[in-house]
Amino acid sequence: MVASSTRPRRLTSKLQGCLTLTSHGGYTLADPYSARTLHFPAPGEETGWSRLPLTAVTDRNGNRIDLVYEDQILTEVRHSGGYRILVDTAPTDTGDRRITALRTPDGTVLVRFGYDDAGDLTEVYDSSNVPQRFSYDDEHRLTGWVDRKGHAASAPPQP
Repeated sequence: MVASSTRPRRLTSKLQGCLTLTSHGGYTLADPYSARTLHFPAPGEETGWSRLPLTAVTDRNGNRIDLVYEDQILTEVRHSGGYRILVDTAPTDTGDRRITALRTPDGTVLVRFGYDDAGDLTEVYDSSNVPQRFSYDDEHRLTGWVDRKGHAASAPPQP
């Protein structure tokens, strides 16, 4: 965030939802501002004890997006309207995973992602196979980007 003056600004979060324990031991977090509810599984051996994966997002109209995991790895995103996106990931040196591509069930790649050694997102390829590129400073803050047509922009310097 870049302030227009040097006067201190107070930052506040709008995430003030209602966290509820479900009957099966999982949790929901209802966001009154967006009218969306985030769903999380019960803690345990299969899902972990301290980092619970997001398993679904629902809205007030009954739409639902399910996130499907295999061995705690995100593999698919399903919409209640029948849409499906497969998720390709790759392991990092820390044991986490990064999303490397999104594709249709028939294998068509919709978008690919490239990262640098520091883990920053550096390239996004769409169906044109021309990347949008991003650059960062030593503190992993976005400093600039070049769009698919070669137009460059830079982010304002951070204090």
